[in-house]
Amino acid sequence: MHDRIKKLRKALDLTQREFGERIGVKPNTIATYEIGRNEPIDAVISLICREFSVSETWLRTGEGEMFQPLSPDDELSQVFSAIAASDDELIKRIIRAYWKLDDREKAAVKKLIDGFSVGSSGTLPVDTGQQQEARAPQEMTDAELHAELDRQLLEEKKQVEGRSASGPGNSEKATG
Repeated sequence: MHDRIKKLRKALDLTQREFGERIGVKPNTIATYEIGRNEPIDAVISLICREFSVSETWLRTGEGEMFQPLSPDDELSQVFSAIAASDDELIKRIIRAYWKLDDREKAAVKKLIDGFSVGSSGTLPVDTGQQQEARAPQEMTDAELHAELDRQLLEEKKQVEGRSASGPGNSEKATG
């Protein structure tokens, strides 16, 4: 088991201190597990398996896969934990902005995302100033996809500005 504990810790890219902190064990205790001087008790094995989503069978015997497949809720929790801990302000802004959308706007974003194909080389048309044939998001490059999204957002912004400019209490004056 000592080799598997070390292999797990290395796979997680954690120091003995970090690994121990996550399960409430001192770093020197982790070291004794890894060199085979001591075996972890069942409670520690359970903590390791729960904290790191490790297969207990793999940890005890080496059989099967190292990690247990995550449920969608567990995976989502891990994603949000990683985002919260990261310095990626863009993804945080995207999530906050999405959260503030109304149902109609969320449906539009969902429709767009559902059109993406994971791992596809699909692309959106790049704006070259010429009319291009419409293509599905799966058929567009990343640059074309970004250009199309920018175009759609600009179009929506103009529509919103047009509605607010012609709304009650607003009058447009011609400038000379």
